[in-house]
Amino acid sequence: MPTRRDVLSTGAHACTAALAAGALGLYPHAATEVQRFVLIGLTGPGDPARASLLFAWASALAEAGHIVRVELAGDAALLLRREVADSLVATGLPPLRDIMAKAEAHGIPIFVCRPCAMARGVAESDLEGRNAQFTNAQVMAADMVWATKVLVV
Repeated sequence: MPTRRDVLSTGAHACTAALAAGALGLYPHAATEVQRFVLIGLTGPGDPARASLLFAWASALAEAGHIVRVELAGDAALLLRREVADSLVATGLPPLRDIMAKAEAHGIPIFVCRPCAMARGVAESDLEGRNAQFTNAQVMAADMVWATKVLVV
């Protein structure tokens, strides 16, 4: 009777390779055309990893040549308060302030739900010096229609 090692060292690798090769066609590694992304952040300082990944992914998409917008609603509006961004560090990631600075350097616009921000004490002064502006639900909905892809983080 063949052992598991015998099976794996013979035909199983060929089957696995064939399955993997077939799956690769389903997930292309790079898009061939520029796409429009809207990344919607709903998570605030309560989950530093999700908050940080929102801006890290936005930067990665911009670096890949795509058009990117970030929209913040709910507790995510708090991320624009400097004392909040300066205090958040997710495990395995740089500080949020550094990740946000990189996104800002790419010129990624940040749209913040005004009612969400006002309810959480985020003011116009928190947006100064950033590529950020207040908006409303109607504009955010229009951006979702404009986008090729919408990601909610």
